[in-house]
Amino acid sequence: MRYDYFDADVDSNNSVNSGSADDDLVSFKASLNYLFNDNLAGYANWGQSYHSNDARGATIVQDPVTLDAAEKVDLLVQSNGAELGLRYFDQQQFNLSAALWWLSLDSELLFVGDAGNTEASDASKRYGLELSAYYWLNDALSLDAEASFTHSRLDIDSSDDRIEGAVPVVASTGINWHITQQWQSSVRVRHIGKRILSSDGDKRSEPLTVVNGLVSYQQTHWKVGLEVLNIFDSTDHDIDYFYASRLAGEPAEGVEDNHFHPIEPRTMRLNFSLLF
Repeated sequence: MRYDYFDADVDSNNSVNSGSADDDLVSFKASLNYLFNDNLAGYANWGQSYHSNDARGATIVQDPVTLDAAEKVDLLVQSNGAELGLRYFDQQQFNLSAALWWLSLDSELLFVGDAGNTEASDASKRYGLELSAYYWLNDALSLDAEASFTHSRLDIDSSDDRIEGAVPVVASTGINWHITQQWQSSVRVRHIGKRILSSDGDKRSEPLTVVNGLVSYQQTHWKVGLEVLNIFDSTDHDIDYFYASRLAGEPAEGVEDNHFHPIEPRTMRLNFSLLF
C-alpha cells in the first residue's frame, strides 16, 4: 500500500487563476509468481498508480486567451493496471517472455502540438502484448529482440475515441559483441509504427526506423564510448502532429495538415565516464 499527497500553489498574472490545490491518493499493489519447473515461470501483477496534472489546471477559473470560463482538473489522476505473463529461461543460451497487460486511466493527458502544452482529456483504456527474447550465441556474441503491440481507446461512447499520439507498435532488436573483456560493441534497430494523429483514427504518421551503433572501451575506473546515431542518415519523422496552420496565400482559417520533425541526422557522440 502507498499513500501520496500533493500540495501546489499557483501565482498567475491573472489573479482569478491564482490559488492553491491539494490532492491525495491511496494505491494498492499485489503480485504473484509461480515456478512451474526449473525453466518455466508464470506471474501476475496488479497495481494502482497515478499521474499528476499541471497545477495551473487545478486552480484555473478563466481561460487566459479567450477569457471564457474554464473547467478545473484534478491534481492527481488514478490508474489501474494488470499483467499476466510467462517466462522461459535457459541459463546457458536464451530467455523468452510474453505478457498480456491492461491499463486504465481516469483521465488521459494529451500533448497539443500546436500549443506546445498538455491538456486533460477523457478516461482511457489500453491493453496489449509484450514479447522479448534474448539469445547467447556464445560467451561473446548475443542477440535480443523486443516488441510491444497496444490497443488504445478513450473510454467514451463515440467513434472519435482514438487517443492522439498513441503508438500501436514498438519494436527493437540488436546484436551485442563483447570483443574482449575491455572492448564491447553493439548495433541496434529501433522501429516505431504509425502513430494515431486524429480522434477518428483516419490520420496517421509514417513509421520510423533507425539504426544506431556503439563501440566502447572500459577499464576498472573509467570508460570511453563512441556512438553513431542514425547510421544510415534516415529522414523518417521523429514526431508528427495533425492540426490547422496557415502559410501566406492560404485561407484565413488555415489548412489541416501533418506537421512533423524529422529524426536527427547521422550523429557521432563521444562520451567518457568515471566509474567508482
